[in-house]
Amino acid sequence: MYINESLMHLHQSPFSVDDLQPETQEDHEGPWQQTWPEGTWRKNLNVDPVTQGATFLLYLPAGYGRAEEAEVAKTHPRGRFEAHTCHEEIFNLGGNYVFGDYYTFPEMGYINHPPNWVHPANQSTDTGVLLLIKNSAPVSFDFTLIPEGWNGVEGTDRGAGNLDDTTGGVTFLPTDAAPWHKLKSADGTELDLEAKQIWHDSRSGWSTWIMKAPRGWVSPVAAVTSEGGDEMFLLEGDFTHSRHGILEATSYYSDSDDISFGGESSENGCVAIRWSKGDSQFFLPDVIEPNQIS
Repeated sequence: MYINESLMHLHQSPFSVDDLQPETQEDHEGPWQQTWPEGTWRKNLNVDPVTQGATFLLYLPAGYGRAEEAEVAKTHPRGRFEAHTCHEEIFNLGGNYVFGDYYTFPEMGYINHPPNWVHPANQSTDTGVLLLIKNSAPVSFDFTLIPEGWNGVEGTDRGAGNLDDTTGGVTFLPTDAAPWHKLKSADGTELDLEAKQIWHDSRSGWSTWIMKAPRGWVSPVAAVTSEGGDEMFLLEGDFTHSRHGILEATSYYSDSDDISFGGESSENGCVAIRWSKGDSQFFLPDVIEPNQIS
C-alpha cells in the first residue's frame, strides 16, 4: 500500500484552514487516537470516505507524553517499537517533538513511514507541536520491545532483530537545512521559483516537495493544464493560481486528476508544501538525500 495511491488525493476546492473549526475528543467525527490527551485538536483537510485516509493538522499540547511508554521504561529502559499498517507522512510545522532518547523531530522536519515501518513509541513534546499529517487509513498500533542490540536504524520489521531500511521510508529529514534548487520549465526556462523535492513514489508518480516564490514573482510561462494531480498547503505569504485565484496562508486545495501550472504570481512571496504528479511543465530537482544535509 502506497500513500498517494491509497489517499487518492480527492478533489478539494481551495479554502482557508484558519476558518476550519478544530475537532477535539469531545466533538470529533471519525476515529480518535487513544494516545491523544486533553488539549489535542485536529483539523481534517481532506478525508477519503472509503479508506478514511486523511490529510489533517494535528496539535499536541505542551507536556504531551505517553504514560504507557513511561511505564514500560521502568522495566525496559530502551522502550518499545511502534508499528502500524497504514502509510504515514508528516511535516512538523512548529514546536519540538521527541522520540524518547533517540532523536528530536525538528520544526519543518519531515517523516515518511511506509506500512509496517518501525520506530520508537515513546514520543513527547514540551513545547506543544503542530503536525501536518497524511495517512492512508486510521492508525492501528502494534508494539514490540526494542532489543538491547538495536542499531538505531529504523525500517520495516522483518523479524530478524535489526530492521530493513531499504523500503523508501524517511526516519526524519530536517528540510530547513536542505539546499534550495532553481526550478525550470520543461523547455529550460528559468521560472524564478526554488524547490526542494522531499520524497518521490515511483509507483504512483507523486512527489512531495516544498516551493518558494520571491516577493513580486510573476510566472514567465503561460498556464497549461495537463493530466496528473496537484495538492498544496500554503505555509506563508500569498499565491495567485491560474485556476483557484488568490490564496493566502494557510490555504489548502487538492486537484486529484490534473495539474495547472503557469500564469501564477505572488505579491509578497510564498512558501508552500506541495504534492504533484504528471507532465506538469516543470522539472523538480532530485530527491534530497540525508547525506546532502550538513
